Amino acid sequence: MNKIIVFGKRKAGMSREEFIDRYENGHAPFGAQYFDGLITDFKRYYPLALNRAALPGENPADLPSIEPPYDVVTVYSLRDEAAVAEFGRIFADPEVQRSFIADELTLFERDATRHGFCEVWEGTGIHNG
Repeated sequence: MNKIIVFGKRKAGMSREEFIDRYENGHAPFGAQYFDGLITDFKRYYPLALNRAALPGENPADLPSIEPPYDVVTVYSLRDEAAVAEFGRIFADPEVQRSFIADELTLFERDATRHGFCEVWEGTGIHNG
């Protein structure tokens, strides 16, 4: 598994625009100084609003929207298993951890942010059958 997924919740009081700007122009370049060459690509998704699925007879446009539980979902692809091991080695360094925590405290609600490895199933259309 060479994919890492991060569900990030922005810091209380930070606007969506401030969060995106800080993530793209501060946090992402900060992380690149440690992990450049290990990550081959990434995708970041900034959800706007969520609705529940419409029930029969309901108009989806009439359903109330809610604020998403996460402000960004990021998927990183690491080069290979050696890159996964190197990523872990770098991130285990106490000085790197302190640096990341300090940076993340300016951006995220760390108690609400989650990350881990994930599997990716890809296809075309809706069904891969």
